[in-house]
Amino acid sequence: MVYEEDDDLNSTIIPYPYIAIPPPTQQPTNMELFLSLLHLVCLTSILCGNVSQIVLQLYTRRLRDVTHVQHFLAFFFIINAFVSLGTPWMIVETLVRHWTFGPNACRVYQATAQVGRTLLPYSIVALYVITSMSTSPIKKCRIRQSFTSMMFLIIFALLVLFIIIPVIGSSTVSLL
Repeated sequence: MVYEEDDDLNSTIIPYPYIAIPPPTQQPTNMELFLSLLHLVCLTSILCGNVSQIVLQLYTRRLRDVTHVQHFLAFFFIINAFVSLGTPWMIVETLVRHWTFGPNACRVYQATAQVGRTLLPYSIVALYVITSMSTSPIKKCRIRQSFTSMMFLIIFALLVLFIIIPVIGSSTVSLL
């Protein structure tokens, strides 16, 4: 019996999807482990703090009495909670040293990071302006307070549309 090698056997296409496993990386250094642990502690405290403040505002019905400062504080806590959701991906990327989550998760991570970079400083400035207008002794400032806060909300919505959405569209993952 003579064995003949079939050339078609080596050139067949795999009929099922498979995930290519990247080569193993180096062990993380002690500093990287320490920074990852620090990020994990920050993630836990940020999520617990922001979520507890939002629940406290809803539970004590502070948001039922409409004041613009409380709305901005709730907005601030929600943005902080979204920013902290990008931390676990950063921890895994630091330890593994390459992105393991796929292109859609990369877009979500870039969007949450961009929210922290753009909307948090603007919301702090808006909170300061609205607070200073509400404590101003001039009556015209108190009348314009609702108009100004509505304008800030429109500006925040435009920032989301014109800054965050292009970041989501342009995020790519470089394959090794």
